[in-house]
Amino acid sequence: MSFLVAINKGSADEVVVVEKPKTTTEKILEKLPKEFIAIARAESGMNPRAQNWNCRYDGVSKPCLPADRPLAWSVDCGLFQINTEGTHCPESLFDLDINISKALDLYSTRGMQPWKASMHVWIN
Repeated sequence: MSFLVAINKGSADEVVVVEKPKTTTEKILEKLPKEFIAIARAESGMNPRAQNWNCRYDGVSKPCLPADRPLAWSVDCGLFQINTEGTHCPESLFDLDINISKALDLYSTRGMQPWKASMHVWIN
């Protein structure tokens, strides 16, 4: 839960704790398993419009250097970094409902395997 703290500079200092309104992303994610929140933080930094390109260097898939993005073999899109072939994310993968639905579909068939590259960050 997030909080904002305001200090009243009147005659006596007073600390008032006000709950910060939740973002749409936070409201949606609170309904998912807690591991999914950690995955979203690790994969996209909680950015529903995140994009990361994948290139092959010496036969190994690695994040593309910025200049090599047009040569990407795939791109990871949105909050859960859903992988798709090509160099551009379909706009639909930036929609939270669609991205989360695809992530849940992947999870139901492959478990946590699609996010194994960031596992060292969210496994705890």
